[in-house]
Amino acid sequence: MSDRLRGLRGEFDLWLGDARHDFARDFGWPTRLSLSALRLTYERNALAASAIDKIAAKTWRHSPVFEFGSDAADAGFQAMAERLRLFQRFALADTRAQVQGYAGLLLRVADGLPLDQPLGTARGYEGLVGVHELWADQLDVAEYDTDLNSPSYGQPLVFTLNGQVGGAQPTQTEVHASRILIVSADGSIEAPSTLRAGYNALLTFVKIMGAGGEGFWRNARNSLVFNLDKETDLNAMAQAVGAKDVSEIADKVEEMTKGFQDGFDASLIGKGMSVSSLPVQLPQPEQFSRIAAQAFAATLKIPLRLMFGNETGERASTQDIKDFNDIIEARRVRESRPILRNFIERMQDCGVFAASQVEIEWQDL
Repeated sequence: MSDRLRGLRGEFDLWLGDARHDFARDFGWPTRLSLSALRLTYERNALAASAIDKIAAKTWRHSPVFEFGSDAADAGFQAMAERLRLFQRFALADTRAQVQGYAGLLLRVADGLPLDQPLGTARGYEGLVGVHELWADQLDVAEYDTDLNSPSYGQPLVFTLNGQVGGAQPTQTEVHASRILIVSADGSIEAPSTLRAGYNALLTFVKIMGAGGEGFWRNARNSLVFNLDKETDLNAMAQAVGAKDVSEIADKVEEMTKGFQDGFDASLIGKGMSVSSLPVQLPQPEQFSRIAAQAFAATLKIPLRLMFGNETGERASTQDIKDFNDIIEARRVRESRPILRNFIERMQDCGVFAASQVEIEWQDL
């Protein structure tokens, strides 16, 4: 083998390591992420929830303003937005989209048509009677557009809506895609979850946190060690622990120990024996958990000091805040504005909005 080939092989080994090594299996990382697993992670993992909520809250900190060109139209839209809590619905859908990759907004329009039919025609702002945010796992594609001449070729044509919507009973209903506004980073149902890149770091963080808590608990309880005195009278000892005979001493001592460890304020009497605790040396978990938290924060481009606030005794710098604001401003332009524009066009198509130019204004962060 030439020196050049050896050098190339060394470089590949450096980056790839041993290709036969299964890190996912060794470290307990999943090879595939289901929608339900992503949702559970957000709902039960404090680090994941903090990051997702911070991004959504910052993005929708100020509600965007739709300018229709007349005071009457502007006032009519504002009344509708307040009635439906419109931008709160967008923020909630944005949160769900970050978690599972995409989310949906069910647009309930008073057009007199079944949900499985394309949007019909409504009259003005009162025509939009409801907006409901949906998780991705509530939406199954029932039919794709297979018409090669259609502008929506390859996109969902009909969804099957599963589960509960608002306060209604859980159901399974077919809904035409024109009545579902997809919320995602690229406007499709193929967008990846925001949690995907940092998912392994989240699991590592939970392991360290759980191990630290379990270790502290076990150390606080203390494992007990019993030493019999040389001149112990076993019959007297059996009588002291409430055993019928010598053969039951071990079981009775085990029962007493369990009762003692069930409460920190319990006492233990050992006749003819000495009792000592087995100390456990615990490493401090902060260093290891911080590494996992840093890795996760890096995937979202969120400064760690912003994610944790002042709990660590460190204040986020002005530069940290500026950088995060810049990231959110770019996100508004790249992801949020196209979703809002799609919503406006959908409302114009069905007659809720007038067919005129609508400007979107958004206060800078």
